[in-house]
Amino acid sequence: MVVIIPADEVHAESSWWKGIVALTVGGMVGFASAALCFGAFVPAAPTAAIVCPSVGGFMGTFVASLLKAALDGESLGDYEPWVVAFAEALVAGLGAGAWEKWLQPCAKANMHTVLQKAGEAVSDAGAAVAKWAGAGITKGAAAVAGFLEGASAIIWEKMLAAARKAGFEVIAASDLRVMPLGDSITYGVGSPTKSSYRSALWDRLDGQTKSLDFVGSAQSGQLPDIDHEGHPGWRIDEIADVAGCNLPHYRPNVVTLHIGTNDMNQNLR
Repeated sequence: MVVIIPADEVHAESSWWKGIVALTVGGMVGFASAALCFGAFVPAAPTAAIVCPSVGGFMGTFVASLLKAALDGESLGDYEPWVVAFAEALVAGLGAGAWEKWLQPCAKANMHTVLQKAGEAVSDAGAAVAKWAGAGITKGAAAVAGFLEGASAIIWEKMLAAARKAGFEVIAASDLRVMPLGDSITYGVGSPTKSSYRSALWDRLDGQTKSLDFVGSAQSGQLPDIDHEGHPGWRIDEIADVAGCNLPHYRPNVVTLHIGTNDMNQNLR
């Protein structure tokens, strides 16, 4: 028996290192693309949180797919590797955008309830079966139910960690990065401890969130985190100028704004 296989139908399996090289280079391109995208957006634009991960996912996957094809000996002069790379990149980009826009908020809002109901269902089923199978079933069902009910927070944190590791900008709703922005009142001028309203704000928020971080280029006062963006004597236009630089640098998700006093003192409109 003689089996003849046409040469153009012979494909060698790619070695593992080629895949690693392609994924590494693609990942670097994806991270760089996302970073450039964030830098190009208007400071603190909410659209960037959805668009830029999509751009990074698209570019990284596109480069990785093309590089993998080249390492496997495929000709980049043909249209097929480019079509495959574009299709894979489009799926990756849309997936990243969907994660940021819908999946992450939906999982955060609903996953704990879903797992809790699943745990209750397991527990109820165990109680029903226990009527004829013995108490051991109930104990087992209760253990599974307890795991499901308690696993939601752990699973959610693992999902966030995986997203951050993949290069996505993820800030959980329970994480606060607060920038106190303003003039001398924010800085603390007139306050005995130069802490202004920031001290009372910290006391009210501390312990209510998973993490709390005050951010800014200035420091003053007596509170656990003295970072802020308060500038004594500055007018609205001057604060706007520095905000245009420091907002994208520190990336707060909450800004407290107290401005205009110096404009009124100088009779500016």
